[in-house]
Amino acid sequence: MLETTLQQEVEALTQQLLATAGNHFQRDPGKVIVRFDLTGKAAGMAIFPPRSTPVIRFNALLLTENRMIFSSAPCRTKWRISSPVACSEKRSNPTARNGAR
Repeated sequence: MLETTLQQEVEALTQQLLATAGNHFQRDPGKVIVRFDLTGKAAGMAIFPPRSTPVIRFNALLLTENRMIFSSAPCRTKWRISSPVACSEKRSNPTARNGAR
């Protein structure tokens, strides 16, 4: 698959965030493969198996359709290493998530 400029930007940001996480946790994540082959409703997923190379997969179609969510500067500051929450997702009513009203 031909890599677009947008995919290159997301891959660079992903590597930057991995380096930040490594510094924070004082643990080098090592080599991480970034791919844009995910399909369906998920925007991305990360697989860090104990004995093989970690892979982070992004949905190229959703990336193209939602460029601002993936690459906007204000959004980057909301990414939490311990809490993978989409930037556009609002958590104002935590009980509504569990089906309670």
